[in-house]
Amino acid sequence: MDCSSARILGWILQRRGILVAALSAIIFVQGASAQCRTEDVPESGKLTANPTRPTESYPGDPIQAGVLQVESGWTHNWASQDASQNSFGTMLRLGAWCNLEVRWDVVNYLSMTSPAGANSGFGDNFLGGQYRFLRETSHRPSLSLGYTVKFPSANPANGLGSGKMDQAATLMLGKTLHGFSILSNASYFSIGQPKGGNRAKGEATLAISHTLKGKWGVVGEIYGDSRINAASPSYVNSTWAITYNIRPRIVLDTGSYLGLTAGPCSPGRSYFVGVTYAMGTLFHPLDPPAGRLPE
Repeated sequence: MDCSSARILGWILQRRGILVAALSAIIFVQGASAQCRTEDVPESGKLTANPTRPTESYPGDPIQAGVLQVESGWTHNWASQDASQNSFGTMLRLGAWCNLEVRWDVVNYLSMTSPAGANSGFGDNFLGGQYRFLRETSHRPSLSLGYTVKFPSANPANGLGSGKMDQAATLMLGKTLHGFSILSNASYFSIGQPKGGNRAKGEATLAISHTLKGKWGVVGEIYGDSRINAASPSYVNSTWAITYNIRPRIVLDTGSYLGLTAGPCSPGRSYFVGVTYAMGTLFHPLDPPAGRLPE
């Protein structure tokens, strides 16, 4: 076995958890075909954007089957009076099948400025998805399970990332009540440490959005993360945003993240702008008579 093959085999063995998750996703795909319903695919000529940004919360429902959507945004953060950060990120979302979504999220550009100097470069990559195992009804919310892994592509020597792999498992809830969309997540994170090993933390989120007059909408969210260690205590953050639907397939957002606690891990204040665009339908999961799926 040559050196390159040995490195590839070592990478696979070290990340067997990722392979297990991938195999599980394939199994879910096979079983999901029997769960398809009419609402799981977009109506002909009526494709609409379904943003996850700008909140920390993910919806309880995945994107419709076959739909490819891109979400992108810029954020400026004032971590303190003498330190700031700019980031530009893009997320691709694909409705892989009925009840199943996959996501690829990348920080395309990251810059940090402080009294110690300024650094910029490429950020980290995140690969994940969710599987909906319970649909929303008039008496219950939708529920999904999600998994995300961070691939450390940012340069830790420049202070742009940890250089370690992180993982997260998330329970996602979604419910619509009287025109209000309510999202709540409960997440468990495994955070890679600089000296090896992992530390765990939890996160809870609650986001509420509502359509205002015409094409305008408003979003509010509060979420909190638990303590990792003495250098990374718990904190509470919030999101406040306005959205505007240019067209059914294009949604703009702008607003601010406001830290509600003080301390070394407080997110401080951030301003963001972003856009969500439903690019199109790549495939149809089924081809039933008259263009309808079985109920």
